[in-house]
Amino acid sequence: MFTRRIALVAIVLGITVASSTNCSLAASAFPSKPVTVIVPFPAGGRSDITIRLLGAYLEKILKQPFVVLNKPGAGGTIGFKGLAQSQPDGYTIGFTTNAVVMTQYTVPENIDLRDFEPICLFNSDPAVLAVAYSAPWKDLPSFVRFGKDNPRKLLIGINPGASAHIFAAAFGKVARIETVFVPYKGGPERVSALAGGHINADFGVLAQYRSMVDANKVRILSVAAASRLPGNKDIPTFLENGIDLQISGWQGLFAPRGTPPDVLSLIDDSVKKTLGNQEFIDRLEKIDVQETYLSRRDFAAFLAKENSETRQLLSELGLMVTAPK
Repeated sequence: MFTRRIALVAIVLGITVASSTNCSLAASAFPSKPVTVIVPFPAGGRSDITIRLLGAYLEKILKQPFVVLNKPGAGGTIGFKGLAQSQPDGYTIGFTTNAVVMTQYTVPENIDLRDFEPICLFNSDPAVLAVAYSAPWKDLPSFVRFGKDNPRKLLIGINPGASAHIFAAAFGKVARIETVFVPYKGGPERVSALAGGHINADFGVLAQYRSMVDANKVRILSVAAASRLPGNKDIPTFLENGIDLQISGWQGLFAPRGTPPDVLSLIDDSVKKTLGNQEFIDRLEKIDVQETYLSRRDFAAFLAKENSETRQLLSELGLMVTAPK
């Protein structure tokens, strides 16, 4: 019996060592084919533009193409589910915003943050309030006065359950204004609707409005940051106008749960290396994307805190649709 136990332990240890060795070999060979990056929003939006730029640099480091696959719909949930159901081998990853946290609680057919492995936080930008350039409001005080004097007359674009929805709801609560939300599939649709006069205002990050701002079709009234943006000192903060609103949108890389840690670390390290490239940083600045890197471990801690704070915020705003996780 003793001899059999020793033999059994040896077999188990052999299987464990072999499995560990195979996992390490797989990770060391990664990537040996193109990597698909799911973006749960339409082409042409902030996330789409950012990951295509980042992917071009990752290709140089990892010697394989990074192919962007747009899967928009349901506040990002269609893309999130596609990622969660993908093979956890590193060849399908996702690039998304804080919608991955929010839609857990705002979309009935929801996903679970625990279905994903965080890779790294890439950037974080404060929200801005945008109106059509031809609109009568040239500053935040006049916009707020109109809203107070005309309840439910302001039409604000949103992606149901996603960042734009939360930004708009938070503003309405803090400014004490009743508005009407108009749903769209993604940022590009909302920006086009704003420039065309189909909605009165929109909340997002500066990057998604840049081309319309430069073309004098959209005006930025305020930014939800503690201080003015370094590269855009002409945009006043909400705080300067007596509205205590500080809220941001972020972007990060995720993988399906169960993806090998070595593979996750390799992608994380490659992103960090890319962010050390000054040419890349200069190109980010041109599209108004602010680098805010957190490593895989730090990003996991950040997500835990973000999840807790998001639950509380959504509960306060009355936007909680599904039970807290």
